[in-house]
Amino acid sequence: LMDDNDRSVVTVIKGKPGTGKTILALEMAMKTFPNSYYVTTRISAETMINMYSWVKQLSIDKKELPFFIDATKSRFSQKDESTKFRFNFDTIAEFVKRLLELSTVRPSTTIVIDSWNALTNDLSEKETSHWESVIIKNLKENRSRLIFIIEGEKDVSIDWLADIIILSLIHISEPTRPL
Repeated sequence: LMDDNDRSVVTVIKGKPGTGKTILALEMAMKTFPNSYYVTTRISAETMINMYSWVKQLSIDKKELPFFIDATKSRFSQKDESTKFRFNFDTIAEFVKRLLELSTVRPSTTIVIDSWNALTNDLSEKETSHWESVIIKNLKENRSRLIFIIEGEKDVSIDWLADIIILSLIHISEPTRPL
C-alpha cells in the first residue's frame, strides 16, 4: 500500500472502535516517515503518544519534524499553545487550508486524518462530500498519500473517492504494535 512514492493513493480505514484502525494507520504512516503526518482530531497528540508508546521511536526533534499534529477541537484549544504543531481552526475551510499546507512542506507526503468523522459530524452530506473532493484533488496534485480513518462500517461519501477501502472488523483489546 505504501511502496510507490510517485503515486498518490487515497485509503479509507473504517470500522467500529477498538478494531485496530489507528494502529494500522500509524504503521502505514511510519513506513514513509519522515514524509508523514498524523493529524489527530479525536484525542490529543500527547495522549496518542502515551497510548501508542512504540511511536516514540520517531522522537526526532519535534521542533523541526513533527509527526503528530493535534487538530482536536475543544473549548480550550485556542488557549492551549503547549504544542507548536496544533491546527487551530474554527471552520472546516480553515482545517482544509492547514492540511493542504502540509503537503507543500515535503514531497510525496503521507497524511493520516484520524478521524474524519470528528471533523464532519456537524456538516451536511453535501458539505462533507465537497471538502473530501477538495482535499483529495489538491493532495493528489502534490503526489501525497491520504489515509482517512472513519468510525463505523456504513458506506460514506468518501468511499466513492478512495482507491483502497479497508474494513477493520476484529476487536483489539489493548493498543499494541502489530508484528
